Amino acid sequence: MAKRKPTTPVETAETRSNRIALDEQYNYEHIIWMSPSDLENHPLLNAKTIVVDIETQTETQSENWDGKNKFGTSFAADITIVAMQADGYPTTVIDFLLGEMPSNGDVEKISAMYPDAIIDPDTFQITVPGCPPMRMHEQYELRKEFCRRVLCRPDITVIGHNVVFDLRALGGHFNFSYYMNPHPMVWDTMVMGNLLMMSVVGKQMSLEYQASTYDLLGDQDARDFYYRMKDVRFELHTALNKDLIRYGATDVQVTDRLYKLHKAIIASASKPNIEPRSEWDESGNWSIRLESVEG
Repeated sequence: MAKRKPTTPVETAETRSNRIALDEQYNYEHIIWMSPSDLENHPLLNAKTIVVDIETQTETQSENWDGKNKFGTSFAADITIVAMQADGYPTTVIDFLLGEMPSNGDVEKISAMYPDAIIDPDTFQITVPGCPPMRMHEQYELRKEFCRRVLCRPDITVIGHNVVFDLRALGGHFNFSYYMNPHPMVWDTMVMGNLLMMSVVGKQMSLEYQASTYDLLGDQDARDFYYRMKDVRFELHTALNKDLIRYGATDVQVTDRLYKLHKAIIASASKPNIEPRSEWDESGNWSIRLESVEG
């Protein structure tokens, strides 16, 4: 008699809330404990347009690194955060602070990130209430595989600001290539911003500048937080973990709005007296307003 295939327990709302922290105020979810079922059932796997942004380790392990503040913007730096956005679903933020070979120091950082998790410092096993125990390196591999499955599909469009950096870093650290045939379409908001504005140079190409120019951040609290994090972007290892998660979510949300604004600008190119502009309602929802301007 053939053995019965074990069934995967149905996830309850309580179990899901234990392993995925949903921030309704800023519209993002932080995956604390990734389930194998996420590799089959997560909504991002069916999305045709994915906005992506990564954050990297800014604390260099070598005192001889050439160039102040350059380690975190190099391909040598480990990925710490991957944020992805698709319409109709909260921004998904996955952290890679677990690492492949965690040290005791990492355990302390992880404990601060996951206050409800139980971490064995000897076996590096992590247990989240309602979820089966799993070793940290197993969680790390699950997260890498999830990113590969979401982003390595030939029928999607991947969007990002200076997205070449993000894709090269993801490919290098997570072992996947964009030299597939056919390969995903790519939309780089930094390149497109340069093409549309023509006069954009230097810092004007930054996402921070674009966010300010096009009013892509929202209320004063959101602006203050974003600018504060940008001030320490080369020292993000000094930031609170919860701020790092929110920062990753904000970056990808701003990029998503910039992409949609670019599309509206292109669509209205044949109407010289129409100018797309950002609009925020009283509830903090963003949209595009087509405004008449004098020729």
